Amino acid sequence: MTPQNPVFAWRQKGKIYLWRYEGNEKNYPGYHFATNKSGLASFRVLLGALLEAKLGANRTIRLEQPTRDILAVPNNTRGRAVSRERLGIEKGAESQWQVIETTESVKIVLGEKWITEFTDMLKLVKPQVEPSVGPKGSTRVNLWW
Repeated sequence: MTPQNPVFAWRQKGKIYLWRYEGNEKNYPGYHFATNKSGLASFRVLLGALLEAKLGANRTIRLEQPTRDILAVPNNTRGRAVSRERLGIEKGAESQWQVIETTESVKIVLGEKWITEFTDMLKLVKPQVEPSVGPKGSTRVNLWW
């Protein structure tokens, strides 16, 4: 009997939010990511499984619509938040970072370099700066909690 693939075996727990703002990209660029406590733990497990997985391993995450309380964390409750229903996350080549949006989902393809950086950023309990993940000049993901 072969062991089950950890990425395939992963099951989402908690709430995970991913959104972007329309109309104020200068002050709130890219995507914004937040979770509740169990969502954070669950997402970190998924990133760990992806780090060990083969190229192309992927999962789909159910996203919650950001609430007024969630939008208040980055201090932009008046901005028009756009969120999709699902986030696809896929392991790409070593330093790959790609964000693709469709009408129903967002897909992030990230290599080991960015999986590691995302994981490291999520370990910060109270960051002194507003951390974000992704190469400069690309669509980045800003982390809030």
